[in-house]
Amino acid sequence: MEEYAGRHRAARRPGSTPAAVPAALRGIAPIAASAVRPAALLAGGLAVATLVAGSSVVPVAQAGSAPADAAIAALGARPAPARPVQVADEVAATLAQRHTDLAGTGRAIARDAQRQALAVGVSQTVAAAAKAQGVVLAKAAEAAKAKAIADARSNPQAAAAALLADFGWSQSQMSCLIPLWNGESRWRYTAENRSSGAYGIPQALPGSKMSSAGADWRTNPVTQIRWGLGYIKSVYGSPCNALSRWNSRYPHWY
Repeated sequence: MEEYAGRHRAARRPGSTPAAVPAALRGIAPIAASAVRPAALLAGGLAVATLVAGSSVVPVAQAGSAPADAAIAALGARPAPARPVQVADEVAATLAQRHTDLAGTGRAIARDAQRQALAVGVSQTVAAAAKAQGVVLAKAAEAAKAKAIADARSNPQAAAAALLADFGWSQSQMSCLIPLWNGESRWRYTAENRSSGAYGIPQALPGSKMSSAGADWRTNPVTQIRWGLGYIKSVYGSPCNALSRWNSRYPHWY
């Protein structure tokens, strides 16, 4: 009986034959030509991994074989795309940590600055205290010197000790000056050698030489001491050198 195209049956051109379809792919719906993706398909209870390329469907391997399992595992190993909320949380956590680190660094810098400022303040305070103490000591030394000079008649050795620094000597030179002028005059500003005419504490010869230090050379022990120290410096360099020369001569003189 002749077949007509109906609602439920497609017309078949006389003489045409259906295209051959591989038995393994029967029952699998065609996939869009633009899609390229691996898939695991079930056909008649048999899983088949296929690769779709263009309009042809090419079997790759049966399910359960090594290539198919590897392909399926690779698909499952792909990292899931990060969710926007998760990304935002991570960014916020990173920014918070950086803020904490910067805050800690800022506090450390502030502490260092405070310590440096404190050190500078302490140094300045110490320097100011040392300067003030130096001023006090200098004033005290000047006061002591003035007192020793004022009391020279009663204590000429103290006056001589106070004047050593004016000639560039330390107090150690007093250990030589004391015996030197003890031997010459016993530190008496009125001492006079009647045979030679030497006069005063340093026994200047003649005594009038001391007028270069002051017109009151006869009565002022400070004038005599200043002249005597100047003479020792110009001739011997120091009281100890003068004492050494004095001891090497007999009768003693310098």
